[in-house]
Amino acid sequence: MGTPNEVVLCIDQVEEYRFTGRLYHAYSAAATVFLCMDEAVFEMEQLYDSLNYPYPGTIIRSFGKKQFWEQAVRQERKRAISEEELLGRHG
Repeated sequence: MGTPNEVVLCIDQVEEYRFTGRLYHAYSAAATVFLCMDEAVFEMEQLYDSLNYPYPGTIIRSFGKKQFWEQAVRQERKRAISEEELLGRHG
């Protein structure tokens, strides 16, 4: 751990190959709920774009439509919880 983009991904339920659960990161004390893995990937992408980490080589990375990544706001984010608290979050 120790990187700005660390996340804890908790899978709460698997039903017919559909994973639902929670995503934790150090910049929010609350969990981000996802109803499928696509949502989890998009939530992580949005977090990484807002952190500008890892740094994109030439363009903003995006799996979504152009309008989605154009809305990504680069901002300075401050940790809401410590690494120990983040690692303590689990299902």
